[in-house]
Amino acid sequence: MTAYSAGSFCGGFVAQRVAHRIGRARSLLLAGCVQTASLVLMGTVRHLGALLVGMMLLGVMNMVWNVNQVTLMQQRSPESMVGRVSSAFRTASTSGAPLGALLGGTVAAAYGLNGPALCAAALFVLAVSSLIPALKPDVSVVEPDDGATTAHVKP
Repeated sequence: MTAYSAGSFCGGFVAQRVAHRIGRARSLLLAGCVQTASLVLMGTVRHLGALLVGMMLLGVMNMVWNVNQVTLMQQRSPESMVGRVSSAFRTASTSGAPLGALLGGTVAAAYGLNGPALCAAALFVLAVSSLIPALKPDVSVVEPDDGATTAHVKP
């Protein structure tokens, strides 16, 4: 957990740099791919060094994911809906944690201690592959219609 925390701390510093360099949607794709690889590493290699590297990479990329995902969610939500969209997302992700813990325990009991990491990697593959359509340039940012950030000229 210390390696994960250290990675998360470092990830907080690099998240914006990654987004500026390759774009936010690609940052999510990169973070998801690296997280998937980290989980596969942790689920297949039986060495403390590999576990530490995997946990650190998982932490870095989790922070890159979180920062860019929240920013995209806020950019692409209509101004009047940002709070509701954020609250709904937070509720869904927080209430999914107990289900994930239950699933992880069940998988560990059935397939051993490496099973949860490999199962999580499979779920990450599904999540990351759902991002591929977001890489198309036709997904635009919603312009706020609040009068504060856009000029309204009356004809």
